[in-house]
Amino acid sequence: MKRVLMAVTALVLIIGLLTGCTARLPLPERDGAPTEAPTAAPTEKPTAAPTEPVGPTAPEADPTPLMWKVTGEGKGTLYLLGTIHVGDERTGRVLERVKGVLSSCDALAVEFDAVAYEADTARATQDMARFVYTDGSTVTDHMPPNLYKAAKLVLDRAGLGSPYLDLYNPAMWSLFVEQAAMQLYSTLQADWGMDGLLIRACYERDIPVWDLESPELQYGLMNSFSDELNCLMIRETLKAGKDYGAQLDEMYAAWLSGDLETLTEDTAGEEEDPELTEHQIALLEDYNKKMLDDRNAGMAEKAKVYLEEGRTVFLAVGAAHMLGEAGLVQLLTDAGYTVERYTEPFN
Repeated sequence: MKRVLMAVTALVLIIGLLTGCTARLPLPERDGAPTEAPTAAPTEKPTAAPTEPVGPTAPEADPTPLMWKVTGEGKGTLYLLGTIHVGDERTGRVLERVKGVLSSCDALAVEFDAVAYEADTARATQDMARFVYTDGSTVTDHMPPNLYKAAKLVLDRAGLGSPYLDLYNPAMWSLFVEQAAMQLYSTLQADWGMDGLLIRACYERDIPVWDLESPELQYGLMNSFSDELNCLMIRETLKAGKDYGAQLDEMYAAWLSGDLETLTEDTAGEEEDPELTEHQIALLEDYNKKMLDDRNAGMAEKAKVYLEEGRTVFLAVGAAHMLGEAGLVQLLTDAGYTVERYTEPFN
């Protein structure tokens, strides 16, 4: 189920903000419901190494960041880093390897500044409110009973269950179920996501952080898909079960080693599933186009502006945005820039 793997390389940084988010993000009032759900908040930043991952382990050698250098005659320079939005202490080793390049740049460009957004409770509350029903219905009116029961069981097992979640639509439930699957079947953590580590490193060094997108754009996209599609994605995540963790750990190991071939294969799209109808496949293809190809085009336009202005920018977004015929590497190559895989010198 490759859509699951895409979530950590290209989907939304927001999935990394969902760890305990019912505690961190106040829920909008409706019919007397309290504005906060009583669950424990997670740590704000990585403070200790998690336990050893389940599944394939990364090589002991130094990690190989998935990077490219983009130049044009008489123009600026971009360093493209394909990130992953979850990780463990080994993601910190990747940060150490790219700090030297990062420090030489005018700015860091990311999907959006997730660290600043996480601290802006009012903004996050407003964004989450768009997923809340205001017509008196709950998610049980928009999701098949058996799917709701199975999803609720997984959320409860992961410690994310709350009666207030019934106020949210299937789009938000899809994100919560993916977060629950990650917590249950893998030891990788959102706190160790590459994007957040880079942003914090820039704060420490007074390097500007520029947004390529916004959380509002990403939330808006997530909320634009039908209940049918979101229920399908919930079902696929639940069906993956323990395989979710195995696939996630395998992708993480490939990312650490800079295994471009494996990452390209893993983020190419949906695997063939004989249980999916042609209609369901079409829904998933439309989802992938909007979440990847369309967003890539917007990111590429901003990247071109940086180059034409003569900027030196460290551009870091989910790895799947870099790969394939519609990825940033190919789009910038097609635009006439020189794009080369960057392997050294690091540090």
